[in-house]
Amino acid sequence: MKKIVLWSTGVVIALAWLSLGLGMAMDLERTTWVVWVTTVAVVTEIGIWLVAATLGVAVVQARKQIFGWFMRPFRSGA
Repeated sequence: MKKIVLWSTGVVIALAWLSLGLGMAMDLERTTWVVWVTTVAVVTEIGIWLVAATLGVAVVQARKQIFGWFMRPFRSGA
């Protein structure tokens, strides 16, 4: 699940940035261009936070597994 989230987030961000090239080629009005660039910036920011959250959850899960593995010998004897 983690890989799917990371890859799809990366694809969405890459497409958003590639759309800026399309917007430049279309020679948009200033107001439309500002909205377009702002939207790409917001999509990028959301993507960064989503990736950070996904990796953060993965780290917490890995720490739980490591702690469980470390504590297993002490719990089995009790």
